[in-house]
Amino acid sequence: MSRLTHPVVLATLAFAVFAAGCRDEATPVPAKPAETPLAPKPEPSSADEAERILEEAKKKFDHDARGLLASFESRAYDPRRDGRVLRASGTLVVKAGGKEATYRFSYDAANPEEKPVTTDPVAEPEGWDPALARRARAWAVQACVGPFAVVAFYRPPIQLAFARSIDRKNIVVTAPPFRGPLSVSYSFDDRQVVTIRGEWTDERNRSVTKYEWDLFRGRHMLRRESIHQGAVADFEYDDGRGLPLLSRVRLTDGDEVVTAEFTFDTVERRSD
Repeated sequence: MSRLTHPVVLATLAFAVFAAGCRDEATPVPAKPAETPLAPKPEPSSADEAERILEEAKKKFDHDARGLLASFESRAYDPRRDGRVLRASGTLVVKAGGKEATYRFSYDAANPEEKPVTTDPVAEPEGWDPALARRARAWAVQACVGPFAVVAFYRPPIQLAFARSIDRKNIVVTAPPFRGPLSVSYSFDDRQVVTIRGEWTDERNRSVTKYEWDLFRGRHMLRRESIHQGAVADFEYDDGRGLPLLSRVRLTDGDEVVTAEFTFDTVERRSD
């Protein structure tokens, strides 16, 4: 047999031997490339840290502000809670400038929380001031559910601010605008009741209202409401039914005097 010495023949034979050997073994798996080390996570910048601290502070202020409002609510007299009133209804007669308007008001525990009292005009004279009609509705709410809902009327579902007053005597809770330009601030004294309320929509539309309270059986009853350079309202109560109910309001605005008289027809109370 002749010898296979030609280079091409040798190369062909070598490839055939290599291929035959590979048929009996698993297909080789390429080696996994070395992983590139992950870059270290960057440390938060001072601006990020400041933003985090600020957000935490805002949440705490909101928590404390709402806690103070809840404390005020627990201290202000509420016929529903303190008098166990389930239902109440009656008539409100408002007299101003020689004219007289009559309203029917009604409270029911089943009414929606956002509108616990309904007030309907029975008779309003021609040219009756719409502002007096709004006051009548507010007084009816106050008579049935207490002053908290009227004094702290604006509590938007956004973060509230919480700070000391300039003289460091009071704590001020500020409710910023929400779906409108109105902002409201409440100034609390050491009794944790609102003594001053500020309202503003812009530089030209601002008002400040002061409140005075009397303590009665452990609850604070609103005695006077006075608007800076405006009207002053004094409130009287009658406890003939075994619980104090708003009976009369006297509003003085310059030379104008407005009176409002309440007559309760029905007062239904829980037995517990």
